[in-house]
Amino acid sequence: MTKLLRIDEVAERVRLSKQTLYHRANGKDFPAPAKIGGLLMFDEKEVDAWIAAQFAKRGACPERREAAA
Repeated sequence: MTKLLRIDEVAERVRLSKQTLYHRANGKDFPAPAKIGGLLMFDEKEVDAWIAAQFAKRGACPERREAAA
């Protein structure tokens, strides 16, 4: 089952403001949330994939660093 994250949880995880997250999600630069039970929720796997992609862009994927340790 997919774990869902609230906007405040995502903001803390990626260290971006809620407003920036909304802006990036609308601009397709961040995974889009889904409205569930009246709340905007993010898929944890999609958020984690976005974080990994940011590291991959600079050539330092966290998974590679952990595997090397």
